[in-house]
Amino acid sequence: MKKDRMLIPTPTGKIIDLNRLHISDIDVKDIARALSKIPCYNGATKFFYSLAQHSVIVSGRVQKKYRLEALLHHASVSYLGGGCNINTHNRIGCYNTELIEDVTIKILRRFGLSKESYYLGLCSEVRGQDDLVRCAEIDNLIENGESVRQLVGPKGKAPHIIIKPMLPEEAEVAFIKQYDNCYS
Repeated sequence: MKKDRMLIPTPTGKIIDLNRLHISDIDVKDIARALSKIPCYNGATKFFYSLAQHSVIVSGRVQKKYRLEALLHHASVSYLGGGCNINTHNRIGCYNTELIEDVTIKILRRFGLSKESYYLGLCSEVRGQDDLVRCAEIDNLIENGESVRQLVGPKGKAPHIIIKPMLPEEAEVAFIKQYDNCYS
């Protein structure tokens, strides 16, 4: 069955068809730009806080061998839209699971990561640090965050992480810098 075209523009000026996505269509610059403009927690934070900034923080808290996986753990959102919310790890607001799977696996392959990251979930170190960072984010960035977190999770003591406001342009640069650090 032939799928309809699902064309989207990218920040680098390409027009790609999500239903016919090629690994060569995927560009870290597109991911960085898009994630830097997508707010975490549906924008319900005290200041703008992007998925790019979240990803950089998580990536900076794991062993070097897991940094790329941590940095890209929300990369599919850059092509599919959406964002993280308080109590789920639902990566996007789109419910076409076949499309989500296809785009995510192609991103993983593009950057040399195992598709098992998708099927089995993030490695335990990345998942653990992501949960800790989310604890700190909710406690520090959302009004009544500690109360909210008691209701919806994640559970545990939030680490002391200072989260400073970053403009989207700053978050984009930090994401690319962290990406480069993954290969140095």
